[in-house]
Amino acid sequence: MKRRQLPKTTLESMITQLEDAKDPDDLSDLKVLNKYQMMSLGFTSVFMLFVCQLALMAFYLYSLVKDREDWSENFSGLRWFVGMLVCNLAGDQEVAYTFNIKFWLKVLRNQKEMHGIWEREDEELRDGGKIFYFIPVSYRCEAIIRMIMEMTVNTFCQKIVYCTAPILLAVEGDPQEFIKDSLAYLFITQFDDLHNSISFLSDLKKRIKIDEHMEFGTCGSVFGAVFGSGYVYEAEQETEAKITAMEKRIQDLERR
Repeated sequence: MKRRQLPKTTLESMITQLEDAKDPDDLSDLKVLNKYQMMSLGFTSVFMLFVCQLALMAFYLYSLVKDREDWSENFSGLRWFVGMLVCNLAGDQEVAYTFNIKFWLKVLRNQKEMHGIWEREDEELRDGGKIFYFIPVSYRCEAIIRMIMEMTVNTFCQKIVYCTAPILLAVEGDPQEFIKDSLAYLFITQFDDLHNSISFLSDLKKRIKIDEHMEFGTCGSVFGAVFGSGYVYEAEQETEAKITAMEKRIQDLERR
């Protein structure tokens, strides 16, 4: 006896209903895939990353328009075809992360953790920090700025590169230059990608601890403003761990 299969439309509607039934404030399954989504990474570092990618994109556009007269002489259909395959592969979600509006909408609509309300905490945690050392902002406002920067790089810049890179690769005469340029063009928009995804809630809680830690003094705050607050926090955590291990070693030696 054959099993009755549900129509595809029915399955899709059931999946949609299950997704809608989820708590909109539940961020437990949200994963960070790039540095713009990584709240624990200092805003200054993220902004410098954004400026760097825009500068690389400007150089790319300049090289795209400066030597158009030589395209007809050096153009190769085979190199264009290979370049198109490379860009199509790089455009795959598994190779390069594209802008995910659902991620940011879920973060911005959250009324709990983004506002300092954590279910497993005895008291409300902070819901904001500082960017560029002296500008106080809420985590939600910072998320909006990060969203705009990611959208600029991983939507507009990424599409421009993927659509025009095969043309530039088609006029490359040297095979080694073809390989180097293909990797360089794709690197522009993949510069912000993370190798492994991390939990957004864990990363947000780390950011809260970093902001609390950064209030200890001016020197550390200035260093954090330049290089990113995460580096100060992690460096001090590593130093404390080494000191603890050293003290334990000394106590073991004294007991002997």
